[in-house]
Amino acid sequence: MQVNDLVMKCYDDYLLNLPCYEKMQRYYQNDSDVVIEKSDIDTTSTSKIKVNYLKKFIREECDYILANDITFVNLDTDNNLEEIVNYNLSHWKKDHDKKLFRRALLFGRCYEIYYIDKDAQFNSRIVTPLNGYGYFEDDELKLFLHIFRKPFDKDTVYMDVYDDKAIHHYQDGVYVDSDEHVFSQIPVGVCIVDDNQKDTLFEDIKTLQDAYETNLSDLSHEISQYRQAYLKMLNIEVDETDLPKMKKLGILKGQGNNVVIEWLTKNINDNFVMNTLKEIKQNMYELSNHINNNEQLPSNNSSLAMRTRQLALENKCKSNISAMHNLIKDRVKFLFIYLSILQNKHYDYRLVKPKFTPSLPQDDLMMAQILSQVPEDLISRETARAQFSFIDNTSHEADLVKKEQEEFNANMIDLDRLDRAEVHE
Repeated sequence: MQVNDLVMKCYDDYLLNLPCYEKMQRYYQNDSDVVIEKSDIDTTSTSKIKVNYLKKFIREECDYILANDITFVNLDTDNNLEEIVNYNLSHWKKDHDKKLFRRALLFGRCYEIYYIDKDAQFNSRIVTPLNGYGYFEDDELKLFLHIFRKPFDKDTVYMDVYDDKAIHHYQDGVYVDSDEHVFSQIPVGVCIVDDNQKDTLFEDIKTLQDAYETNLSDLSHEISQYRQAYLKMLNIEVDETDLPKMKKLGILKGQGNNVVIEWLTKNINDNFVMNTLKEIKQNMYELSNHINNNEQLPSNNSSLAMRTRQLALENKCKSNISAMHNLIKDRVKFLFIYLSILQNKHYDYRLVKPKFTPSLPQDDLMMAQILSQVPEDLISRETARAQFSFIDNTSHEADLVKKEQEEFNANMIDLDRLDRAEVHE
């Protein structure tokens, strides 16, 4: 198959899947199908209560994993790769990883295009399935398409196609030209949380969120439209000329024993409605493996019991961490490729291990007690330092300890030498 034919087939597949990803984006931005359908059908009111549990759960998972900065463990005995990576990525925006990971959790996958900016610094651009497409063979990326429109040229579809040698530029499906890149591989990092878009959190809770919004909004409409109840009057005749006087005095006058004057309203079983909402809400939490932190819990719950409650969420987030771990390894690999060209220094990206610190309360006192009882030669000091939540960079911490020890030794008075000097005198 010719490369151009493959590119067009990839673009057609991208267009085929685009509506599904656009719907995911709409839901994340509080624009659900329920809102649209209700606006078309409900003639009495277009108001709609929006309850976006999809966004809430995605942000919770992202904050759980990335609230603390990603650190790196150096496995190279000859080079401080941790310091090299941190220095060469220090110009990146601090919220870059969070933005990327939220999109990966929403769409099931996200990409990162690596490039060299105008200041000759290693940089990246976030690309989602809304504007990107990866072609894989045997789980290996063979081609990547970045589809976009320019701000003042909305009618033209631009497409950059990346392979292992160059970037091929297209306009409205027509090849224009190519530019070589320096990476000798397709410069794209991949974060795949779910292989299939049907396995995403969006697909798990979409219908439940629709049902919750519909029921809650309908209940709100019943309350807000209560003023439109009908006044039922039986066996009574009212002269229109008397209506202003009745309205002013707030009195209706009837004659006879069979007169009935009452409001005709709908009786709502509030317990049934609230139980339905509660059940739907509970199902969303269960399917997403999240915890409702607003629930009332016994005050004597142990820390182990609290940890057990969030075990399912922890296991889910560990799986998500694996996807982010793969992306970080791609990032470090392409950074080292660029450094080998720029500085003629060769580093092994496999000797840098990304470390994720979940945003959980950690008992550092208990950890200190455990380490104090561990035999001296069992674990290294660097491993011991890594167990504490307040130490982000173990190598830097080791350097600080070494520096303080050297300063202390330099300022310490040698009493034995002082005693010998006094005796000699």
